[in-house]
Amino acid sequence: MRNATDELGRRGPGPEIDHPRRASHSATIRAMPDLVTPPPFQVNTRRLITIGTALWFVAFLVLLPFYSWLGDHGHRIWLWTSLAGWVLGLVGLAIMSRHRRSGRNV
Repeated sequence: MRNATDELGRRGPGPEIDHPRRASHSATIRAMPDLVTPPPFQVNTRRLITIGTALWFVAFLVLLPFYSWLGDHGHRIWLWTSLAGWVLGLVGLAIMSRHRRSGRNV
């Protein structure tokens, strides 16, 4: 079969081109061993969130006396980040308590 040519004389594939057959591969994928699933790990999430929330609040209290120094050096975001971590931790604890009261233990 012939190749198609456009108006500029360039040759390119056209609809009448016969493509050669591709050789089939005889390679196989190696068999993977069955993965062993470990048992679920029990975590007391309420304690974990409480500890994290307390650490954010401690970080806020530690940074609070350095308010002006943080502002002078462009690091006041550290103070607001620790405050946001504490507030979000309180929100998380409230959501967890609400879920526990409604019977959705997660």
